Amino acid sequence: MVREFIFIALFFSQLSWAVDISPKMLRACIDYDNDVVTVKWSQPKDDCGSFKKYVIYGSEDLGPFRKLAEVQSFLVNEYPHPLLVQNTSWRYYVTTYTKCNGIDSLRSDTVGVDITYPKNIEIDSISYDLESQKIIAGWTKNPSKDTKHYEIYDYRTGSGDLLGDTKLLSFNISEKRGGRFPVVLATLDSCNLSSLLSQPHEATYLVGTIDSCLKTINLNWSLYVGWAKIDSQSVYVSKNSGPFIKIITKNGEVKNETYNNFELGDTLEFFIRSFNNNKSTSSNAILFETRKLSRPENFTLSLIDVVDNTLEISWLCEKQIDTKEFDVYFGKNRTTFKRLSTTIVNFGQKDYRLLDLENNPNEQAFYYYVTSINKCGVQSLTTDTCTSIYLDTSKTNIHNKYVGWSGGVSSYAIEQLEGSTWKETKNKPDVFIDEDIKQVQNCFRVTATANNAEKKLVSHSNEVCPKKKLSYYVTTGINPNSLNNRFVVRGTGLNYGLSTFQIYNRWGQLIKCGTLNEEWDGRYKDKAVNSGIYLYVLKIHGINGEYEQAKGVVSVIR
Repeated sequence: MVREFIFIALFFSQLSWAVDISPKMLRACIDYDNDVVTVKWSQPKDDCGSFKKYVIYGSEDLGPFRKLAEVQSFLVNEYPHPLLVQNTSWRYYVTTYTKCNGIDSLRSDTVGVDITYPKNIEIDSISYDLESQKIIAGWTKNPSKDTKHYEIYDYRTGSGDLLGDTKLLSFNISEKRGGRFPVVLATLDSCNLSSLLSQPHEATYLVGTIDSCLKTINLNWSLYVGWAKIDSQSVYVSKNSGPFIKIITKNGEVKNETYNNFELGDTLEFFIRSFNNNKSTSSNAILFETRKLSRPENFTLSLIDVVDNTLEISWLCEKQIDTKEFDVYFGKNRTTFKRLSTTIVNFGQKDYRLLDLENNPNEQAFYYYVTSINKCGVQSLTTDTCTSIYLDTSKTNIHNKYVGWSGGVSSYAIEQLEGSTWKETKNKPDVFIDEDIKQVQNCFRVTATANNAEKKLVSHSNEVCPKKKLSYYVTTGINPNSLNNRFVVRGTGLNYGLSTFQIYNRWGQLIKCGTLNEEWDGRYKDKAVNSGIYLYVLKIHGINGEYEQAKGVVSVIR
């Protein structure tokens, strides 16, 4: 009796070691496109390898269960059941057949085809992470028992571009994807049945501009989309990497704010937090790295010169990133100055020149300085004052010293005009006196050379010519067919460019006019004039400022 009991106990013990857990039916999922139901189950425990086969049973429209198929592999845990008739209702279970008992003794539970969709849920909020600036979406757990995972979509197209899936209750969108876009959510069950898409949520998106001149930052943002109402919005700022501090709270309809509590050089970061009941969401953060306006470098008034009887101002300026323009000032003394002109900055240009068309270098010495004006319209730097060289032969010391070079003047020189060329006649380290120029017969000027080894700068004075009486002769007769075929005026001490002549016929009609640099060939409107007497009128200007008028006649002989 005892032996029989032990044998029976051992038999059932060995049986339990074989397949001691029935297969668990997981699901039956239908593919409507192919009319196939996939039956899935979990593998039972089989420590001693007693498994022989699975047997799948099915019931159509609540009818009796019948065997559908056998699966010989222990590792296979699903069976595709093709439906021969559409719109039929099926139930399934699975049994295991073992070597130990030889019967289908281990049966699973029964399941029907899963046609129940997960419940619809909504996104609680989407928000920008302050550190990564990536979007995070969050929601509450779907109450549906069969929830496999959640899928998140970019809803800009209106159909949805899958961003990813998760089993968690939040999702970190790995891409910025243009910064601003609506997000929707769907719940999927184990049969990949999906809930409806949630309502789109779109995070608040913040932009801003800075006006460094006014020291203001203008913030503009989009309102959060997805809530029925926004209760309030708070603006936060972090100054110079410090903690974020709430600076103001706005109602749910405001979309802008102006901030001016900073100094140029501060680093400022902003974001917006929106609130709805117990929910909150953050916008993206924007950073402003303000800086003080830079001043130009190597800003110097390099030269005051006289070129073609016109004062020329030259200055140097480097690194003009925040410079808008230059203002040039002049004065007839060192105390009273007037703005002469404004020059706009040309980025990439270092050397600037300006002609002073307002002042005459033959009147006196003039004083100049240049100021730089930054892009806010504020004067940032001023050069040293420089002085032009003025020749005045009525004085013993015939010219002033050049002022303005940091290294001073290395030497002064007298240059005399010979023909059209200026030639140096005398050189010395100090100013010249009238004794130095008594022998000069032609026009002359004084030059100053800077004491600068790197760059030779030379400033020229106005030009002075010894006073000579005007003398000139006029052609009184011309024959277009001979060598004497031009009406000309020639002489000494004449300013040919300023002096003019006019030719009239006997009826007082003007037929030719021009400067003394020009001639008359006896033609009017490209046609030869008739022989006869013609009147000329001369307006003679001397190189030293003299002026005369003269009249006479010229004969045209053919």
